[in-house]
Amino acid sequence: MNLFLASKIDQTIDLLIREYNMNPANVPTAFIPTAQNCFTSPPPVEERRSYQCLVQRGFPIHIIDIEKEQEASLLHKLLPIKLIVVGGGNTYYLLYHMKRSGLHRVLASLIPKGLIYAGSSAGSCVCSPDVTYIRHHDDPTAASALSDFQGMGFVDFEIYPHCIESQYEADYTGEFLTETLKSNTKKVFLRDHQAIVVKNDWCKLVSV
Repeated sequence: MNLFLASKIDQTIDLLIREYNMNPANVPTAFIPTAQNCFTSPPPVEERRSYQCLVQRGFPIHIIDIEKEQEASLLHKLLPIKLIVVGGGNTYYLLYHMKRSGLHRVLASLIPKGLIYAGSSAGSCVCSPDVTYIRHHDDPTAASALSDFQGMGFVDFEIYPHCIESQYEADYTGEFLTETLKSNTKKVFLRDHQAIVVKNDWCKLVSV
């Protein structure tokens, strides 16, 4: 299993390239923008920094909006892909469409065969065993049809992105911290210049 779980992929993309010894031009890449589809006025995919950083490094990119896909089409499109980058947005909306489209099963099949999964913010959070914990950051009602909050379970800990970054500072105070620190679940708090690298049965924290 090869995972790169970032708070912001645009700030850590060079760490991804280094950790997996990539020549970007030779790495067919799928970019999943779906997590922002529930926003009132999401920016065009081509204007998102998580997409632009891939373009700037020379990755050949295929944009795949899983809101419009089914499992068979996803498997067909992802078979030749070496890297999948799942962008940020609303964790619950993303998780709903990962399950509805069957992407969770496709990933469970392809990641053990060598597909590298890179997540940014929500794209990282969905890899946790359960995403109930992120409700202080993301609105669960954005995915009212989501029947449960069970995540992908690629890792056995909760991922808290944007920790004490100025834009999200209010999310890490008061009731949230009190409740979070009382729970006995494993947790990793990420600054925007940090990411978690998972290779098979070990993981490490990397920083710019």
